[in-house]
Amino acid sequence: MDFESLLIPKLFSSIKPPGPSSFGHVSWVKRRVKPKGKFGHFGTLDPFASGVLVMGIDGAMRFNQYLQDEFEKSYLAIGKIGIKTDSGDKEGKPVNESSRIPTKNEFLSALSEFKGEYLQSPPYYSAVKYNGRPLYEYARKGEFIDRPAVKRHVYNLELISLRANYIVFKASVSKGTYIRKLFEDICESLGVCGHLHGLIRDEVGPFNLKTSMTKYHIDNIGSYIIDKSLPIYKVLDREIIDLNNDLAQKFVNGLKMDLEKSPGQYWVKTDNFYLGLGSIESGVLKSDIGFSRKS
Repeated sequence: MDFESLLIPKLFSSIKPPGPSSFGHVSWVKRRVKPKGKFGHFGTLDPFASGVLVMGIDGAMRFNQYLQDEFEKSYLAIGKIGIKTDSGDKEGKPVNESSRIPTKNEFLSALSEFKGEYLQSPPYYSAVKYNGRPLYEYARKGEFIDRPAVKRHVYNLELISLRANYIVFKASVSKGTYIRKLFEDICESLGVCGHLHGLIRDEVGPFNLKTSMTKYHIDNIGSYIIDKSLPIYKVLDREIIDLNNDLAQKFVNGLKMDLEKSPGQYWVKTDNFYLGLGSIESGVLKSDIGFSRKS
């Protein structure tokens, strides 16, 4: 088999500006980059937020579940104390107010308590589905649907500054964590109201603001992005299984095979060609996601 015909999924990151939705920004990038095949992003940013938006080409979207599970996300957030909005950010309508401003020590204590495992109910204005429709569709009609809290993980919370009724903090969290809801919950634990005034996502896994393409880059050297995108095997960390040519052909054809190796998931390759992700269970290697062939 000609393993050179396999299409290696790749990823790159772009800086989404405040204003457009993540889908809107992806569509804008797609018109300029003109990738072949499916093209999408990994992890939504709210329209009012800006920062790193990771995108995938050449079949990378098929690996979404693995990338989302393993990519830790970091944010720089500005919270405004004293006003709670229905959306949890500055674009929402005020629904409650408070006058007390917690002290720096109170915030430091609260941030410490929210580190670790954290149960979070999705915001009313979110893409979380209820009966097949996102919650924000209900909220826009005045229907506020409460959803069960789900486990999230807060790896780190750091207070940057507290001036008047504005607080700047940094948060590193697991997938699916809404920073606006996290800040709202922190404020509620202190007996005050609050909402996010600004949000920048500065890191997603190995991607950060310095390595991400700006609007200028995409406008002027869009085709260059494809060449500089990272192969998925350099982004998703796994040990490697190197097969001989015969076994590699079986793997690509989706056949299981006996292989003495510790249980787990691996990148599978032959010579210099990566073939996809495989898992070993009870001494048997099976294909999880194989790379597709070029059209």
